[in-house]
Amino acid sequence: MMRSPANILKHAMRTLGRRRRKRSPGLRPDFLIIGTMKGGTTSLFRYLEMHPGVAVSMPKEVHFFDDNHERGVDWYLEHFPGPGGGATHRGEASPYYLFCPDTPGRVHALLPDVRLIVMLRDPVTRAYSHFHHESRFGQEDRTFEEAIDAELRHAATDGEEPIHPRRDHADASRYLRYLARGLYAEQLERWFALFPREQILVLRSEDMFSDAAPVYADVLDWLGLPPHELTKFPKRNRGRYDAPLSLATRDRLREIFAPHNARLERLLGRSMRWGYGGSESERPGPSDALSAAATTFPSVGPDGSSDHIRRLSPDVRKSVAGKRLIFTVTTGRSGTDFLASVARVLPDVVSLHEPNPSPVDVFRWMHMGDPDLARRWWIELKLPRIAARKKPVYLETNHVYCKGFLEPLLGLGFTPSLILLRRANRSIASSLYELATIPGRTVRGDRWYLRPDDPGVLPLPAWETFHDYQLCYWYTLEIARRQAEYEELIAERGGDTLTLDLAELNSPEGFDRLARFVTGSPPSSWEGVRFRRLASRPRNVRDRVKEKRRMPPAGDLDALERAVHEAIGVPVVG
Repeated sequence: MMRSPANILKHAMRTLGRRRRKRSPGLRPDFLIIGTMKGGTTSLFRYLEMHPGVAVSMPKEVHFFDDNHERGVDWYLEHFPGPGGGATHRGEASPYYLFCPDTPGRVHALLPDVRLIVMLRDPVTRAYSHFHHESRFGQEDRTFEEAIDAELRHAATDGEEPIHPRRDHADASRYLRYLARGLYAEQLERWFALFPREQILVLRSEDMFSDAAPVYADVLDWLGLPPHELTKFPKRNRGRYDAPLSLATRDRLREIFAPHNARLERLLGRSMRWGYGGSESERPGPSDALSAAATTFPSVGPDGSSDHIRRLSPDVRKSVAGKRLIFTVTTGRSGTDFLASVARVLPDVVSLHEPNPSPVDVFRWMHMGDPDLARRWWIELKLPRIAARKKPVYLETNHVYCKGFLEPLLGLGFTPSLILLRRANRSIASSLYELATIPGRTVRGDRWYLRPDDPGVLPLPAWETFHDYQLCYWYTLEIARRQAEYEELIAERGGDTLTLDLAELNSPEGFDRLARFVTGSPPSSWEGVRFRRLASRPRNVRDRVKEKRRMPPAGDLDALERAVHEAIGVPVVG
């Protein structure tokens, strides 16, 4: 069957460089963005193109390792600039590389040391975006439901049923497989079989869609590039939909993808936070999350035992010991995201909000009877990732660290600095209550926050009978207690702490205190300009877009709070 005109045009665009005047081959690329389609690869490619140390291919998608491999290495390198111009890194972005089964071997044969960037998007929304992309190009003439039904029949009959009855099979197999493109685990496994995991950076597309600046900074740091500020992060190739995806189809696709997402999370050792997964037996448990990282180590030690994977390697220990580690002790809903953005202004600082691997992935399991899990998480997951960072200061503003993760870190011989980030107890409790994040009572509250029946917390007798707001308020008192204890503990170990209030953090004086604490020096004038720009931006977007619960009257709050103080034996202050 003849190719459609739209597909002929797309093929011509991909091979744009073939008919231009031949030029001398350039230098080999240092990084490849290999997928996924409709995952934000074009946006990330254009952001990296703006960095003065990066030279990119022309066009963006060279497709050498899938479509044009027979054209030879010289043809491929013609798409990259040669030496000069100040660039230290070169790269391209062909999102079909991730999906094409022949690509990993070809890349490894030519570029065994290349760095690979993978952007993964919720496979349900990715599939719907992909469908509309093909529809705009004239490649798709069915409804989305008809298209996925045909793809499922194609898979169930081992390819006997066509993906599209009126399209060339090769074209349909490449362009119209909306579901298969979202089976990320089996695609990544082909790459992990050939490349060390430290050469592959897997990002969540949603993180870049919501706030591209920290993702861009993280990618630069991982590539070994100096920091670079972009004033804007325009979204490229944004999809336009005639109608939103129906809830029935969304739920159906979530059910289809759930076991594959669970397999992906076991492979990566972290949650992708797409809001759905398989059955409890399919979801990654604590050992699943840790065993994924352990595949980068030998399975047995010199003496035939496996205990050595719980000991920190000398190289990781040396690298981490040479860095300054800074973590936050705070409640959450206290400005941690803003703090990370402000600290990112400072030189030689890796400043991240809640990056993977995140302690939340094992937090609840740890409190359910596996206290050694936090120590294993540090050794097998977190410290190797910190060790790979190039900058001398590592700062992370995750509020989960003060819930059982700092003691194991101290036990491994590392004394971090701490930022005790504070906000009024009522403001925190109100924010948690409005967002239905109730400790011990809602799913979100259980996943991120301490419960009144967790070991070692402030006792709250008969806590099941308390009002939702009271549980949120109890939690703020528990974290205030932990802030005081950790301040004393770190001082005993010779470490330092900084106490900051959210209101102070918004001020130039607060920024000055933060800069001196983190770097040892006052901020420069340019850093002050960048801070003021950050401070003027609207924040707490989540508060604006989520439907809030109605708060009890202020007089009722006074009574509810007094009852909590009486129950735990802590006097009311102020």
